[in-house]
Amino acid sequence: MKSRIPLRQAACLVGGTLFGVAFGDKLFPETEAMFGDPATDIFFGLIGAFFAMIAYETVAMLFRPD
Repeated sequence: MKSRIPLRQAACLVGGTLFGVAFGDKLFPETEAMFGDPATDIFFGLIGAFFAMIAYETVAMLFRPD
């Protein structure tokens, strides 16, 4: 059984974080108005990384050899 490549996981985490930071406050402007800019960017970056890892693990599980 091959082990996972950590570079792919890291790229997925970075991509999800950047996507969350770049588009989170544009998709939910009321959240930025409530909490302010830096806190909202950090929050959406973490949420983006979380969903990116769920997506990565799902795809890895589907294409993993038995």
